[in-house]
Amino acid sequence: MMYYLFDWDDGTTSTWIKQQETETGVASHSWMFRGTYEVRVKAKDIYGRESDWSEPLSVTIPKNFFCNEILPSFGGAIQKFWELFKIYFFRFPNRLFF
Repeated sequence: MMYYLFDWDDGTTSTWIKQQETETGVASHSWMFRGTYEVRVKAKDIYGRESDWSEPLSVTIPKNFFCNEILPSFGGAIQKFWELFKIYFFRFPNRLFF
């Protein structure tokens, strides 16, 4: 039995994922923002001995989660708000109050 830990390169890691010797390991992750991420993994055995981090694997995310998953369900109204928000925020970054 082995355990695997993934570093998703977005400030998060997986939990230790348990894998039996006869199984194929599976891990999944959703990135919120488009970009290229350098994903790494390390292994741990049943005695707690850990490997070093692997060499990174580049993963390219072409679209933001927000624009790809959330906006279509609201028919574009939120997208218009989001575009206006970005324009205002980048023009006046110190005037945004919550």
